[in-house]
Amino acid sequence: MLLGFLVLPLLLHRPTLEIINSTNKSSGLALLASKIGERKDDLLAIQSRALTLRSLGLASLAAGIASRFLIVNYETGDIRAAQLDRLPPAPERIKPLVRGAERVGVWFSRLSIIQVASVLRVEF
Repeated sequence: MLLGFLVLPLLLHRPTLEIINSTNKSSGLALLASKIGERKDDLLAIQSRALTLRSLGLASLAAGIASRFLIVNYETGDIRAAQLDRLPPAPERIKPLVRGAERVGVWFSRLSIIQVASVLRVEF
């Protein structure tokens, strides 16, 4: 569940979102961090953005759970998307966010929480 609090800080920062969407899903989180790290302040800023956006992140998770778009395994703390086929099509203006969220989800799913924290230089 902690990784859910990193999604908004990554997606709501336009330069980071552009890097996410220009990186192939198969490339992985390490390559993303390397690209973000070319502007070192942006990589280090993920932590501060995560702290700033934590209430919005919690509200977003709560809304996703309440609307049954997200399913939580309360024993493990895992979050997953519900039936994606029942989602309405995304408006054009948010398609980059959806594309970015899919990539972040794939990259996070391949690593442990410790590895994600290390690669993105964040603490939980």
